[in-house]
Amino acid sequence: MRILRKGGNVELIPINRDLKAKFENWYLSPKKFKDADKTDWVFISERGKQLATRSVRALVTTGLERAGIHKEKKGPHLLRHSGASHLSERGEDPRIIQMLLGHANIQTTSRYLHFDKERVRGLVERSPMNKESY
Repeated sequence: MRILRKGGNVELIPINRDLKAKFENWYLSPKKFKDADKTDWVFISERGKQLATRSVRALVTTGLERAGIHKEKKGPHLLRHSGASHLSERGEDPRIIQMLLGHANIQTTSRYLHFDKERVRGLVERSPMNKESY
């Protein structure tokens, strides 16, 4: 999928088959918005224009509230942060998470990566340097 990143950079990102099928189904459905057939944008306003950042934020915030997610900071960034954190918790490679987030520097990505203290404790316990190996 091609996405427009901050700074006007267009990038290709991988998506799974299920998400691709959902996008195709939505994209091929009859358009109810003005000039919808004349744009390449997937998410458009009722006037047939690209959705404004403020509109996307409002839509996501409303969806989060309806889902019962009440955080101080809401919006698309919460979803981005949560997604990256879940990938990290599952043990995914930080470089892959960096690529998906579009960060040039791994230090930027590291702010999204949280460590589970129990996983760290387990790693230490499995270490060949624990007291049982002396």
